[in-house]
Amino acid sequence: MAAQVSEDKASTSARSDRVEPDGQAIGVGVIAVRDSRVLFGLRRSPQGAGTWSCPGGRLERNETVEACALRELWEEAGIEATNPQVVGETDDLFPTGLRFRTIFVQVNWTRGEPVVREPQACARWGWFRWADPPKPLFLPVANLRTTGFHPVIRSPSGAEQVQSSVETARSATVSLGVVEAIHIASTAAAPPRPVEIVRAIPQVGLEGDRYASGTGHFRDKRVSRDLTLVEAEAIEHLAKDHRIELAPGETRRNITTRHVRLEDLIGRRFWVGEVLCEGTRLCEPCQYLADVTGKPLLRPLTHRGGLRADIVRGGHIRRGDRVAGHGDGPPRREQQ
Repeated sequence: MAAQVSEDKASTSARSDRVEPDGQAIGVGVIAVRDSRVLFGLRRSPQGAGTWSCPGGRLERNETVEACALRELWEEAGIEATNPQVVGETDDLFPTGLRFRTIFVQVNWTRGEPVVREPQACARWGWFRWADPPKPLFLPVANLRTTGFHPVIRSPSGAEQVQSSVETARSATVSLGVVEAIHIASTAAAPPRPVEIVRAIPQVGLEGDRYASGTGHFRDKRVSRDLTLVEAEAIEHLAKDHRIELAPGETRRNITTRHVRLEDLIGRRFWVGEVLCEGTRLCEPCQYLADVTGKPLLRPLTHRGGLRADIVRGGHIRRGDRVAGHGDGPPRREQQ
């Protein structure tokens, strides 16, 4: 995948028979464009495992950067492409001390659907908009985005267009579902109480909730606690298939949604009413929840316990608000 370590140096015209004087490693990243989307893969490699990256890898002896890009794309994902062009370069210093230079090559997709051909390096592939990529991103790709780079997209007429974040954001907002209930708890031991409206504060949480005030049961700052969501369908599944009844708010999640596949929002931005959020990870059931409710929830709710999300742009969330994909702005609220 993108920016694998190589001991060789190359440029658009140079071949990999020269070595960096300072020993800096060289990687090649492939920006594979299909229509208006770019190919990303979820890394399994030790360096950057769990992050999303473009295809790519190491240069072979006497190989150009362009040829490397086409070869790696085929070997990793089974994709054929044309028109390789060097579009950017990053200098990447990892927390481990590893440093390498990544040369990015954009190519145009011509044939094939992405297939995981190197399962030890990649878990899955997907096509995403450059302005709304999956997260977290592998460091070299994140660094490339900070340069302001945007892929060049070919229109149906063959003309080239730069896909800016503004143009991408003009695509229609996709409605996913609705906020069915809102619950907050003032302290770790307090029972959740329903509210009709709540203020969402970026990097803090929901006003009046225990995690916004720092009084929640869990204190690990590495885990996102701004906002938690759960599917109403998951609660109904408990009652129907496991005969476990939960009262409203008893999941201790802040937002109960309907008609939303929360798992699909991991690594993606989405709107809850006027509030922009970013899904970070599943909110799996824990022993604390089982103890508080006195119900055997661990196994029945595994992978269905909800979603954790960061609050990116604040505002107010109201019961009845729409949950929508990240498009041209927050969705309009339906009249009650």
